[in-house]
Amino acid sequence: MAVAIYMSTAGMNLTYGVETTPGEKPSAFKIIQGVTSLGEISSEKEQIEVTPLSAEEYKEYVGGLADPGGTWEVGFNESNALHEEWATIMSEYKTAIASGNRMWFGAYHPRHDEEFFIVGEPNALGFGGAEVSSAFSNTGRITINKVEGWSSAIAPTDSTPGEP
Repeated sequence: MAVAIYMSTAGMNLTYGVETTPGEKPSAFKIIQGVTSLGEISSEKEQIEVTPLSAEEYKEYVGGLADPGGTWEVGFNESNALHEEWATIMSEYKTAIASGNRMWFGAYHPRHDEEFFIVGEPNALGFGGAEVSSAFSNTGRITINKVEGWSSAIAPTDSTPGEP
């Protein structure tokens, strides 16, 4: 049995890649700069009640479909670079779809053997709001088309560091 060596989130990145063969995970991923948080993607199945009328003590359930929440929320430090990079991602997405390919996103950790992947659609950036004496931030949203889940990590080819 392997000994668990726990990790912090230090060094994590959100990555993206475009299929070169429809339906196959890309072999190369790029880092998206300035990410400050990655929202949860649930794998909890819907609970479908199947209690028969004869039950006298407890309801009975079976698992239905898992609902990942529809949207993956990603926190960013607001910057001109974010808007330029997000526009590039949106453009690459449109080109991929027009070619019959999809865009993949991954939660990459340099010390983890596996990476969590989804197939998704980036949404246009909105305005993240503002408060006195706080970081200027924004939230990007990625519509989840398919949860691929955990599989072998792919080290990003672009090692651009995140912004402070």
